[in-house]
Amino acid sequence: MKLEIVSLLLAFVFLAISWSGRRAIQLGRPSRWVRAATIALTAIYTLSIVANIASANPVEQMIFIPVSTLFAVCAFVSTRSLPKNISI
Repeated sequence: MKLEIVSLLLAFVFLAISWSGRRAIQLGRPSRWVRAATIALTAIYTLSIVANIASANPVEQMIFIPVSTLFAVCAFVSTRSLPKNISI
């Protein structure tokens, strides 16, 4: 139960980061926080892929490797889509 609550809280944090990145792309002026957060999000999802590959649970490997890969690709594309001019 405690881990599920932590997982849900992290999901909301990731949602907030994604929303901020989307707004920054639309407005054309990301802050340093948004750029750093999207880069961190990409790294976290990449590490998730590695952890799922190392997992002994075959169901986790079958389901969460593709899901984590999709999320990592989306986070990477969002990071690359951010405009290069950074505001403070």
